[in-house]
Parts: sequence; C-alpha cells; structure tokens
Amino acid sequence: MALSVDGLDLLVTPDVDDHNFGCFPMAPWAGRIRHGSFDFEGQRYQLPLNNPPHAIHGTARDHPWSEDGEGVISTPLEPPWPFGGRVVQRFSLAPDALHLTMLGLIPLTIAGI
Repeated sequence: MALSVDGLDLLVTPDVDDHNFGCFPMAPWAGRIRHGSFDFEGQRYQLPLNNPPHAIHGTARDHPWSEDGEGVISTPLEPPWPFGGRVVQRFSLAPDALHLTMLGLIPLTIAGI
C-alpha cells in the first residue's frame, strides 16, 4: 500500500524495507507469542515462528489485503490463525491530519456471544 501527498510518501515503501512497509496492523495480536504457542480453553495452538524463536505481530501482515472501496482495505484472518475473523483498515486524509481506523472482526463463538 502507498499513501502519498504531493509526491511525498507518508508510509515506508518496499524499496526501503521489503517486509516492513506500508501500514499493517499487528493483528490478531500485538507483540510476541513466546515460542509461538498458547493455550485457549484447554487446547494448545502453535503458530509459525516468523521471528524465531517467537511469533510476532500477528498474521495479518503476511496475507494479501484487498481494496474494499476508497480508503478501505481488509484481509481475512486465515490459517495459521486458528479462529478466523477479518481485519479492516480505513484511511482518510484531512488538510491537517491522516486518520486511521482499524476494526477487527472475530467469530461470535470466540467472542462468547
């Protein structure tokens, strides 16, 4: 993803850093999961170690995003994330600010609803 104003890139571009470019949310988790494994409701889950020996910054950055309309992009939370869901980002540019909204959608069964 690119975001430019008057020819000035506001986000890091792939030619500067070929993996950590654009604007990706750390979803479905931020930070690290030690050794990529966690327990939830009595079951152990193993995630890929994308920064060995840990899993960091979620899986959304490693999946393609689709454009859902002007200033809106999204990606499903697919395997290796075991619970599913979807992440949506909305960008809007005002004369004095860049606004970013992120929405995470999770299955109702996981949310306890």
